[in-house]
Amino acid sequence: MPRRRALLCAWIIEHDPPEHPGKYVARFATTHPTIYVMLADRLAELQAMLPPGLARSPRQPVDPPEIVEIWFSKQARRRIW
Repeated sequence: MPRRRALLCAWIIEHDPPEHPGKYVARFATTHPTIYVMLADRLAELQAMLPPGLARSPRQPVDPPEIVEIWFSKQARRRIW
């Protein structure tokens, strides 16, 4: 029987990354960042663009300095084969 593993999905919000100076960027990530991004001038604008059903996690001391917050799916424990 194959092992099941949890699928983790999140939007990682950064401010002022090198490829988008002065902008807030939300990057969709599973186990790694993907090509899917959203851009905004203000954090509130970007937060309003996020899909419903997410839970905010504040920036942690170990996060890179450009990370502002991370939004995880409330169903992050969904199982896949």
